[in-house]
Amino acid sequence: MGVVRTGIRGSVGVQALASFGPLALGFFTVWQESLLCTGQLLTQHAAASAARSAAVVIPDDPKRYGGSQANTISNERTQAVRAAAVRAMAPLVYDETIEDVEVSFPGTAGRVEPGRELTVKVTSTFRCVLPLARSLVCDSNGTTKLTSEAKMPAQAARYEYGSKP
Repeated sequence: MGVVRTGIRGSVGVQALASFGPLALGFFTVWQESLLCTGQLLTQHAAASAARSAAVVIPDDPKRYGGSQANTISNERTQAVRAAAVRAMAPLVYDETIEDVEVSFPGTAGRVEPGRELTVKVTSTFRCVLPLARSLVCDSNGTTKLTSEAKMPAQAARYEYGSKP
């Protein structure tokens, strides 16, 4: 006769449940990290787009930017550069994964001279959404800051708008 063991029925089900938790956590963590990497890539793309935009917007005609002087960084010109960054990040901005897109010009003060390297910094807030994984990958509030910089030579105007040659 065979030996009958008692008390081990259902152990396979318990083992499956015990191994499913860490496996699911690992899967969600890798998924959240890939979303975060996508956000960082889009932030880098936005910084490059903003730098290209700034190279043209900063020296542009003052009439387009509320009369702010050409070759200077004003609020109106900064908003135009920010719009270029937001358009580059559109897929994640529209689904509210990325919020609070900010554009700054570190190291740039006063008048922008022709050929001078113009640095544009884009900072955004990435919202982590996957359960459990967001506490491992992101900050305690479920978000993380993404930052990227790009440089482009300023195409600053060597003349005054409205003046006759």
